[in-house]
Amino acid sequence: FFILLCVSFDFFGCSHVANICSIYPFKILSDGSVSAGTRIIEALAGKSAVNYLLENYNSLKRISASIKCAPGDVEGRVTKLRDRVDNLENEVKSIKKQQAQQAVNSWPSVDGVHRGVNFLIYSINSTDTEDVGALRTQCADIKNKSPAFLHVFVCPTNGFTFILADPAH
Repeated sequence: FFILLCVSFDFFGCSHVANICSIYPFKILSDGSVSAGTRIIEALAGKSAVNYLLENYNSLKRISASIKCAPGDVEGRVTKLRDRVDNLENEVKSIKKQQAQQAVNSWPSVDGVHRGVNFLIYSINSTDTEDVGALRTQCADIKNKSPAFLHVFVCPTNGFTFILADPAH
């Protein structure tokens, strides 16, 4: 590993390198400003640079083989795969939302009045409680459709209980 400090923007004028050939080949990893007029360049030189470039090339070949494309096509292929993953994730979210809505529609409920409070008690399945975020959304939707009720969602098999009430009622 080789760190090269340059006092000026002129790479070849650095006091640490007498001749560019003495560090060839080299691979600049990063560069930045240390202070006004002073830059720091982090680089690999000589055999370390060659090994670094060969490792990256071999990694690119392995990746291109695993996604079944030429090394030059990896970026485009990865972009297409990322887009496909995003689309599939959106589909999964949509399906989960549909399933949650279907589950809500199938919940048996009991309604009544106790001490002047209207209530609805829903019995839900344990599988309906696996995605709590979707379940909360569905329960909130039900509460919004009939805000004058105290809504109690209970899962007898796992003890899950969720209570929603409009504070105005």
